[in-house]
Amino acid sequence: MSIAPGIGVYVALRRLASPLAVALVAGLLLASASVGEAAAWGGYPQLLGLGLLPIVLVFVAQGAKHPRRSWLAGVGLLAIALTSDFVFAIAAASSILLLVLDWLLDRHPLKVLVGRVVRLTLPVVLATPLYVQIGLARLNAVRQPVQLLSAKPAGLASRIDAVWFDARLVWRALAILAIVGLPFLTHRRSDSHWRIALALCAVVAAALFAFPEPRIAYFVPTAVVVGVLLWSDEFPSIRGVSIFAVGLAACVVLQFAAVKSTSTRQVRRYQALTPALVRGIDWVRTSTPKSSVLVVTPYREAPPVGWWLEGLGERRTLSASSFEWIYFSSERENARRAARVLAAGVPTERTLNLAKRFGADFVFIDKRWNEYKVGRVTNLERAFASVVAYENSGVVILRTDIGSAKQPEMDK
Repeated sequence: MSIAPGIGVYVALRRLASPLAVALVAGLLLASASVGEAAAWGGYPQLLGLGLLPIVLVFVAQGAKHPRRSWLAGVGLLAIALTSDFVFAIAAASSILLLVLDWLLDRHPLKVLVGRVVRLTLPVVLATPLYVQIGLARLNAVRQPVQLLSAKPAGLASRIDAVWFDARLVWRALAILAIVGLPFLTHRRSDSHWRIALALCAVVAAALFAFPEPRIAYFVPTAVVVGVLLWSDEFPSIRGVSIFAVGLAACVVLQFAAVKSTSTRQVRRYQALTPALVRGIDWVRTSTPKSSVLVVTPYREAPPVGWWLEGLGERRTLSASSFEWIYFSSERENARRAARVLAAGVPTERTLNLAKRFGADFVFIDKRWNEYKVGRVTNLERAFASVVAYENSGVVILRTDIGSAKQPEMDK
């Protein structure tokens, strides 16, 4: 799925710019940290949507001369809507802006614009029931406090650097080239490629400034390469060799040279499951009643570890998590309860009783948790010999019923 953005750019733009240049920028996207980051945290729907995005914009642009292409754009937009609501928002805004640009620059009658909008949006109506549910869930989430075990949102520069940390100089240079190209190459404003680049870059830039959501930054590399390709026919050639293509080839070499170190960093950051954690989850699945509920500690600022426990361990959880990962009111209420249990770090007698009142039978502690203190567990064991139900090198699981007489299982 991580190849989708690169393939989408190649399929969409290979006839609008130099095929060699398009192939090179597609290669850049294939090896960039942005697709690796999204794949690492499970953003496969977003990657697929990113692959469809440039194809839809090309169909939108072609709709002025070929009305059937507007219908294809609408079907593509529907596919994005059913794939990723996040990408759909950017795709829809870019498509509308592109239609307005065509109308303003070509001075078509208003009815032409209306007809294109209708053909674009009619297929998307099929996604309305889904988006009513998503909208209600988001509205409910917005009404609630937005901070829980959460760090301060990163600044704009940090969010962008996070998706091209592996080759910052390469991507910053390309970004400058793309930004400069839009006003410098206005003589190409009748060209659909220029309009597509302007619409996409403008929408992505506006979203970056308007919202602190870190995932918006994953659109930046796609917008950059679409803008950079405007220059593919502007540079001279020497003995038949394009200077522009040579420069892009150098960028691709530098990008691929960084792949190994980038992959290692991403694995270390996003690998929530370790062998010890899996053994702990296996114990939960095989040694606890199916009705058991577990409070689960957070893992850095990553998605809740409880998701893996629910999937692999087949048990319900109260998972501590930043609100940026969860939207539904039931998830947020569970996260609040977990936060209260874990507010003082490793649970005490009082907070274990609190967990029990919340319906939890166990507290699942990932020892990578910043608040984990082995001394706190030792003190609990001295006071309540049976409090530890299971322990290995990476996990300790506490009972909330501290009067239980069963001895702990050890798996060091």
